[in-house]
Amino acid sequence: RATAPSRTAATMCQGSVPPPGEATGAEALFGQLKWDNRSLAALPTGAAEGPSRGVCFSRAAPEPLEAPKLVACSAQALELLGVPHGAAAALERAAGVDGGNESDDQLLGEVASLLSGTRLLPGAAPAAHCYCGHQFGHFSGQLGDGATMYLGECLNARGERWELQFKGAGPTLYSRRGDGRKVLRSSIREFLCSEHMHALGVPTTRAASLTTSDTRVARDKKYDGDVTMERASVITRVAPTFLRFGSFEIFRKRDPVTGMEGPSVGLESELLPVMLDYVAESFFPDMVAQHGGAGNKPAVYAAMLREVSERTGRLVAAWQCVGWCHGVLNTDNMSILGLTIDYGPFGFMDRFDPAYVCNASDSGGRYEYQSQPRVCEWNCRKLAEAWGPALEGDVSEHADAAATAFTDAFEAEYLRRMRLKLGLLASEDDEADLALAESFLDAMAASGADFTNAFRVLAQVPAPAAGEPEAPSEAHVAPLLGVCASAEAMARAAKPSLPEERLQMLLQVEQQNPGILQARLGVTPEYILGELRRHEYHAKLLERSDADKAAEDSRIWTKWLKRYLERLQRDAESARDGAAASAHAVKRREAMLAANPRFILRNYVAEECIRRAEQGDYAAVGELLERLRRPYDEPSVAGSESESAPAPAGAYCTLSKLKLDSMPPAWAETLAVS
Repeated sequence: RATAPSRTAATMCQGSVPPPGEATGAEALFGQLKWDNRSLAALPTGAAEGPSRGVCFSRAAPEPLEAPKLVACSAQALELLGVPHGAAAALERAAGVDGGNESDDQLLGEVASLLSGTRLLPGAAPAAHCYCGHQFGHFSGQLGDGATMYLGECLNARGERWELQFKGAGPTLYSRRGDGRKVLRSSIREFLCSEHMHALGVPTTRAASLTTSDTRVARDKKYDGDVTMERASVITRVAPTFLRFGSFEIFRKRDPVTGMEGPSVGLESELLPVMLDYVAESFFPDMVAQHGGAGNKPAVYAAMLREVSERTGRLVAAWQCVGWCHGVLNTDNMSILGLTIDYGPFGFMDRFDPAYVCNASDSGGRYEYQSQPRVCEWNCRKLAEAWGPALEGDVSEHADAAATAFTDAFEAEYLRRMRLKLGLLASEDDEADLALAESFLDAMAASGADFTNAFRVLAQVPAPAAGEPEAPSEAHVAPLLGVCASAEAMARAAKPSLPEERLQMLLQVEQQNPGILQARLGVTPEYILGELRRHEYHAKLLERSDADKAAEDSRIWTKWLKRYLERLQRDAESARDGAAASAHAVKRREAMLAANPRFILRNYVAEECIRRAEQGDYAAVGELLERLRRPYDEPSVAGSESESAPAPAGAYCTLSKLKLDSMPPAWAETLAVS
């Protein structure tokens, strides 16, 4: 086990130690947070025991944990709340490691108690948010914060307002039959990915801390009846707000398909404007000023709807460009600020597959990688419907406008990011550049290339010389061939998710009762057709040798590189402006390395970290966090004397000497997250 560097309680709380006789330690540190719980003041809040009708929040109370232990902290996220830099950095260094100092361990225990809800943070006002949602395409009625709690909003020295939230602190009015708890494995994934996505430049909520405990909760990890007792754990999450599309669906009338309705149906005329005014004034003040303020509210709401849709479009473009899937893109998991929210069964792609599904429970493939833009556009339409009673004119027109705003923003941001990833410094025809990017993805899919590594090694492709376009050489092709999967790995990865017998049964049901599978199970005809094609494709792959695949991969990449080199040559000529060709090549490489991460949080890396932590080695979480928030760096060998030392082929983290940039090992190919 690692041991923390020497520290003292005074050092931990540097800059925040109170006068003699007042609170000390953790309470002094967090007691200085400047709480301004605007949400509860502006929006109706009900009692903890209900009812939920006519309220946006219901009071809640965290349940204490037994022997809470601080696993990891993010100094960056803590500072957003107003925790002093020195104290935040000290907490990050100390979390998850053995202290060897009684007073320091006592301080860390106090911090863990406050950041887990075992003791209430001074100034906090716990509450659970009431919302509804469309889940897998169908309205599910009231949902709400069943495992999360609003604690309040803090003002930092820059005047920024940040909402603080617990996830896993116990049951609320909206927990239904759940216990309101989260376990260590899912909490580690969310903690790491929240901070990693921020480092990748993807809009996201943040994670300030992760605490575990000796409290045990029963979980059926694989939904197969094998129940185990796992450690209850709590994340502190940070965002300007956790309001979501589903927040406004509490007024939805009875759904003709599901029979569900929102808890505040019939109250939209009085409560919806209150909610929209709060959102406009708190998060979109420019919209209020631009469209005439209180005297022209419908125009403010319409402009705000377009802005939310545009932000969502840019967010989804960012996801697509780092090969990330959310897994549960229900309307209740869509932020009104265009942030990645509610990390659950998410996943970064390894081998590129446009039909990649990260959620093992998504049997119909609704939220597969290639469908994320379409689904989120649909969600924007649902948001327009939810806001409809407060808008002027035909709601369908507002829904169309929201969808158009989403699509336009998505396409522009996707193209912008893809140009950077491909090293295209000068813009040409948008359609041609988009086609080049899409053809790169097609080549990756056909060759089984690793999504992250293929973009990264593309920066190694030598820039063409001036003059006549050159044909792709071995120096051009070799880097890309090096990130392609073997024939055997491709065949294993392409194995259909549905057995042949079940697929035939679904085909028969769909032919006899068209639409019934989608209505009842969310299984679309497109999914069934995709599975048919997957069966055919898998059969072909089983017959292919490594030699055959290598030859085919070479043909695929040679063909694409010819097109790419021609585009690079034109790009260099148009962007040079008299500068030397070598300077342009350097600029191109730098732009590509800044746009294409070296590391992502691969599922097998997260799983290895979880295994270590579940055995009591919590230092692994902080170690991996440090690596993941520098995803674009060319790393040194962990433990080397010089941070600038060149990395070996395949960079390692001391986390079991795990290669962070390689394809999954055989043991990890069957990992499933649900």
